[in-house]
Amino acid sequence: MDGQLMDACWQKASTVSAFWQTDRNEPFPFRTTAYLCYDSHQLYVAFDCSDPEPALIRSQQTKRGGSLEYDDYVGIVIDSAGQQSTIEREYFEFFVNPIGTQYEYLPGGAAFKAGWRGRWQAAARVTPAGWVAEIAIPFRMLRLPRNSSQIRVVLIRHVPAPRNVTGSFPYRLGQLWNNMALFGPLHLSTLNLPIQLMPRLTLASDNNRAESQLGLEIKQTLHSGLTWHVSLYPDFRTVEDVVETIDFTYVPRVLPDRRPFFTEGAAYLPDTALFYSRRVSQLDAGGKIFGKVGRSTLGLLTARDTEGHWIEALRWGYELNPCSALRFQFADRNGGHGEPAWQLGYEYQRSAADQWLRKFGIDLGGAGGDYARVYWGLQPVVWDGRPGWGVVYERIGTYQPAIGFVPERNYSALSGSLVIFHKYSAPSRTLMRGFRFDFSDRRYYRTRQSGKLLDRSLNLTFHQGWRNGQALTLLLNQLHRPPYNDLWATVIWGWNTFDLRRRGQLTFAIGRRTNGSYSFVNLSQGIELWKNNVLNVNYQQLYHPMGAGRSSQLIISGIHELDRERSVVWRWVLGKRPQAGAPASQEPVNNFYVGYRQAVKRGMDIYLLMGDPNAAHTRPMVLVQTMWAF
Repeated sequence: MDGQLMDACWQKASTVSAFWQTDRNEPFPFRTTAYLCYDSHQLYVAFDCSDPEPALIRSQQTKRGGSLEYDDYVGIVIDSAGQQSTIEREYFEFFVNPIGTQYEYLPGGAAFKAGWRGRWQAAARVTPAGWVAEIAIPFRMLRLPRNSSQIRVVLIRHVPAPRNVTGSFPYRLGQLWNNMALFGPLHLSTLNLPIQLMPRLTLASDNNRAESQLGLEIKQTLHSGLTWHVSLYPDFRTVEDVVETIDFTYVPRVLPDRRPFFTEGAAYLPDTALFYSRRVSQLDAGGKIFGKVGRSTLGLLTARDTEGHWIEALRWGYELNPCSALRFQFADRNGGHGEPAWQLGYEYQRSAADQWLRKFGIDLGGAGGDYARVYWGLQPVVWDGRPGWGVVYERIGTYQPAIGFVPERNYSALSGSLVIFHKYSAPSRTLMRGFRFDFSDRRYYRTRQSGKLLDRSLNLTFHQGWRNGQALTLLLNQLHRPPYNDLWATVIWGWNTFDLRRRGQLTFAIGRRTNGSYSFVNLSQGIELWKNNVLNVNYQQLYHPMGAGRSSQLIISGIHELDRERSVVWRWVLGKRPQAGAPASQEPVNNFYVGYRQAVKRGMDIYLLMGDPNAAHTRPMVLVQTMWAF
């Protein structure tokens, strides 16, 4: 793989050049030719991307697995099961930008270690006329059913803002949004699906103690499409949570549970209302099996924690047709607090040629108390100024799942949203403009106050982005939760929004919270000091006399990239914050910690953390985690 298209295989490969824009019924304006071929082990894909303005080709992301949203990229989406489902989609995604940075999505989720996920390759280079890319994907990554003779594929090229256009083959506007092309016939011998091992060593030390743990992950994908996974002494420290998230080349995201045993196949396991893996601290051992076979999806987990409690989780789904499915979920933890949780659900999701996505679903369950949820909505496949809406009715009784997470219980709620968004084409200076309205009304249920108001909220949001990289967001929020009646407004101004390293944002909020005056200011600015060295400065100030009064903090974070697979990160936090257990009081904060990340395709991954991110002051604590995959 060298980013050259001179190999003989490309001269004999299947060729595609009829790319269409994904949001309008027009040909893709940038000439693109894709090539596909295969051998007994791998699928090969290449792209020749012409660009009349090569100087505008963007390739900022250098970290494997990082967001490519603001980069040029090409890639392929693969349906290895060959089923046109809009519900239980088993799609594999592989993308690469012009400097060869790779991003992949594996159905269900997988641990971050590259060798554990699968060693697919990519290479790319910029040319005077555009750029080219090559991709090689092992068939054994795709969980192909036995005797597969074809796969369904979509080819994609994305040109980022400010030009902001995406092209694909074979999908074009007016077709079903899950329209894919057949690639075949494939003449493959029986694939070798080996057992994979990932040993891990974790060390932790501070002033008071030192501890260590050896762990082992084992998995194998079967020819049926299912994967089994056994873990011995899974992670008791999630060092990656801290080291990975000091990263300005990522879009903001909610942290998943990064422990390999819980990450692998997580989407096949029950929802967080039944099974919330972060409530499981340390395990002795665990095992699970997950995947899709025909119309059925399955996720089954059993584990034993260090206190001798057994944990069970099950999720089973069955597609009635390409647009609807049934599912059953169950989770329990014996010997602990709470009750076994179960849920039975039905989901309908249909895309039509009129470019509307229709959604309906119902969930009924219990865990020492009833749980019910019904939703209904209509969403445009393309945001072209048409309104999308959704309505949800939810009712939760004395619901106490043994290992699930429900923030509140004993209420019934009616909520909904209305969204209108429009994406504009060049030469318009406006890139996008949108409006959103959300409401919620919650009432006490099965308590002495049944029927009385728990809270009511109304939220208005306006957003506009421009091609020069500036963006404005206005929010108006009203919350009535007796005895409080709050109202506040927020203005967010962003600049350099397409630049991953130099973007900035100013947030200002003012109003009334918990019946008291409230104001909040946040200023964030990224600074590229020199090549591969990025600094982010973030200042926050909060004023709320009902709490701790005025508090503020300054957060300075830095990244030094040693190469594409290794980096040093650090963070320094200064200021004052509400004291734990006494929010009306403040404590000074002066905390510094540093980390090292080595995430390689082959060899040993290393995560090192020196310091305690949760402490008010710098602590001499060291955490080290190493892992291999073979």
